[in-house]
Amino acid sequence: MSGKPGPFRAVALVGPRAAGKSTVLPLLAELLSWQGVDTDALIGLQAGSSAGLHLARVGEAAFRRCEEQVAAPVLRQADRMVIALGGGAVLSSLLRGLLCGPGLLTVFLRADPLLLAARMAAQPVLRPPLTALPAAAEVAVLLQQRLPLYRQVADLELDSGALAPAACARQIAMVIDRR
Repeated sequence: MSGKPGPFRAVALVGPRAAGKSTVLPLLAELLSWQGVDTDALIGLQAGSSAGLHLARVGEAAFRRCEEQVAAPVLRQADRMVIALGGGAVLSSLLRGLLCGPGLLTVFLRADPLLLAARMAAQPVLRPPLTALPAAAEVAVLLQQRLPLYRQVADLELDSGALAPAACARQIAMVIDRR
């Protein structure tokens, strides 16, 4: 974990699909009285469809370029903002650099791969597979690949499988209030 000092002007939530980033986002934004921004929603607005449909339509490489173009300005300009990033955002070296920048508290929300796969199966939103593997295996493989990147950028790591979304939001808010 980077452990950069506060004060923080914004919070970025990173982690795998179904870790709870989009669920914690509005709870934390409300606690802090900050604006909440979900970069997947911004991608959807730009693409004219959901982020998942856009990913399915254009493929992962083009989607990651779009994600970078959308997320980078938000991270650079964020002030009194909570930002939820897509699960693969940490694959971008540009976004990782911004996530490690001053004034931004980056929180890695994690959960057990089997729980993540179960959450994904229960979500009605289209989330196209990124590999030919079964869902649980894909989650485990992607998490193994991305775990070092999540931890590289994280100032705080929370287990969203063990903590309710409101508890995650409260713990993050306490870090903001202490700094």
